Amino acid sequence: MWKVEQSEDCFSLQMPATRSSIDRADDRFTAFLQERRFPTDSFALRLLLRESLLNAVDHGGRQDPCACVSFTCTADRGGMTLQVRDPGPGFNWREQGTDIDHLQEGGRGLALMRLYSDNLQFNDAGNQVTMYISYKFPPESDRYTLGSSKTERIEHDDAHPGQPNPDAVPGR
Repeated sequence: MWKVEQSEDCFSLQMPATRSSIDRADDRFTAFLQERRFPTDSFALRLLLRESLLNAVDHGGRQDPCACVSFTCTADRGGMTLQVRDPGPGFNWREQGTDIDHLQEGGRGLALMRLYSDNLQFNDAGNQVTMYISYKFPPESDRYTLGSSKTERIEHDDAHPGQPNPDAVPGR
């Protein structure tokens, strides 16, 4: 039941609601991020992906390999939107507190998603989460071009305006 689609600025997948699928989804998403060199924190994106998929697989899909969980990531000029949906009835996200019980085995996923995303929203039912993460280095027309698989970000040397920085590390 695996289905992966990607374009220059969008990645989407449908996967079985199993924990092993999370690793496979992370591998595919990491490759997508690396190929396109988006100017953002890949650790934060991967953490958001893994935490939201884990919640969807465990709570919405009940780790049922016949249930389907979907994930979509869309890039725009300011950042990336990640959306995860599961087949479950959802949960009452309005009543979820922000406190973390450090002695509990679980219960940190929502807190981590709040911490690492710039905007976190749920649909009314609570079976779909949408997270937005801003680029840490906002793309400028001369540094980043969205919609090209051959994306290149050029660091400029402040001492020599208009000249590429010879010390810049590609992709960072």
